Amino acid sequence: MAAYTAATVMLRSGAYLNDPANITFTYVILLPYLRMAMDDLQSVMVENGISYLDTKTAVLALSAVTSVGITSASNPALPTDLLLPISLEERPTGSGALFSPMYERETLPERPQGLYLGDWTWEEDGIKLVGSIQATDVKIIYQKELTAITASGDSIPILGAKHFLATKTAAYAARYVGNNSERADSLDMIAEREVQRFLRGRVKEAQDYPTRRLPYGFLRRQLRRQQTHSGR
Repeated sequence: MAAYTAATVMLRSGAYLNDPANITFTYVILLPYLRMAMDDLQSVMVENGISYLDTKTAVLALSAVTSVGITSASNPALPTDLLLPISLEERPTGSGALFSPMYERETLPERPQGLYLGDWTWEEDGIKLVGSIQATDVKIIYQKELTAITASGDSIPILGAKHFLATKTAAYAARYVGNNSERADSLDMIAEREVQRFLRGRVKEAQDYPTRRLPYGFLRRQLRRQQTHSGR
């Protein structure tokens, strides 16, 4: 299967809305609802550990400080497309050494600083660290957000999700533009069927992925770390 564009999805959405030429439900009208459908797809992928999102790394240079919190507002800050961290690695800044794994804890240990950061937690949408007595480069392996769709020609690289995106986009448009709750409810039912089909296809690719929609927390990240590193 090749990648497809936003226009391909919205043309199909128009067909579901009895407007196959997109005369009433134009691309301009449908685009915000396609973005909402993309957000829904992203949530489903995160909750089910779909591996497409596990593709980004970033290296942050941290100074030697008493305690460290890496957030979207800190300096350095979390990557702007980060959804959730999977694992962290570290090395002394400027050393040229290989990165060594860090260890996620449910709570940070109470211990004095050493040469290495060692431990981390994910709390309140930020990474918490004990800190170290030397400057450290931290590599973050993380789940990234899906690329925002801003135009009809934008490519959507998530294979197998076209039918879900089309029906969910049409459902939103039927409800909020057409004021047709009956059609919207019917399209939502089709969208739910399509997203389950999408998940079954992705889970079939990696049989050890959990299929239940569980909160993405400490234990789930442990599992994803094992899968991520085993695939390297």
